[in-house]
Amino acid sequence: MKRQRKRVFGLFGLVLVAVMTFFAAHLPSPGASALSDITDTIIVRVVGDTPDVTINAPVNGAIFLDPEQMIKIYRENVHTVEFKLTYINVDGEEQTDTIAKVFPDYDPGENNVYLNLDDYGGYGNFTLTVIGTGYDGVKDTEIVEFSYEPLTASIVEDEETGLPYIVVDYDENKVSKMVSYVYYNGQIVTPPSPIIINAPDKKALLDLEGKPEGIYTIKTIAYDLDGKKIDRVIINTYERKLTPVPDTGGLFKNLNISREDSLITGAIAFFGFAIMALWIVVKGKRDNRKRR
Repeated sequence: MKRQRKRVFGLFGLVLVAVMTFFAAHLPSPGASALSDITDTIIVRVVGDTPDVTINAPVNGAIFLDPEQMIKIYRENVHTVEFKLTYINVDGEEQTDTIAKVFPDYDPGENNVYLNLDDYGGYGNFTLTVIGTGYDGVKDTEIVEFSYEPLTASIVEDEETGLPYIVVDYDENKVSKMVSYVYYNGQIVTPPSPIIINAPDKKALLDLEGKPEGIYTIKTIAYDLDGKKIDRVIINTYERKLTPVPDTGGLFKNLNISREDSLITGAIAFFGFAIMALWIVVKGKRDNRKRR
């Protein structure tokens, strides 16, 4: 009887252990569940990845006529990007400023930084250095050089002749020539080719002879020493006024005689007739004396 009971208890124990083992194998543990939740939000960064920065704008050797520019870069595997600008300050000394420092919140990607060159010495040469620092401290550096030039064009009338001239100014070490195109009512009228303006005079006659009066638009562009067009158009306007033809009436209606010309001509005629009349009077008196 005792042996039978032992067998029953032994069998029951085995069944109980089997049931507990089954549930233990199929129920997730609290630690495993928490770890699963955490791994869903982990961002894995490989420390050994090489950082890379590329300056898309400005391009190396660019010539700017506008002080407001946008620096554009592409970066990858970096956690900080530093922008440095080297220029000649108002005291004539070389100076380097950190103009921006970016901490990207996503990677890879692009960043833009606004730049006003008038805040950094104005006209002259500039060196932009962009430094990208990776997650392990390794740095990647990219450098471009560019310039900001005083390129100008204006319309000036000659003090003596009153004729209009296109007057330009540029750095001869970076600009080869400037070219102007003349428009009237939206149509180009430059005869027969564009007006080319070179050093040393840096001016050219705006020849509108035979053209109607009105507002003319002059668009001037420049070319660098390699013959490439610089990306800017300078626009001026000039109003051509024709000298009015006076209405002298009747016989002289179709003659181009101004009021000043009429006055001068009348004065000359008056003095001419006066001298002739005086001569006739004097001559008449002499003749009378001879007869006596």
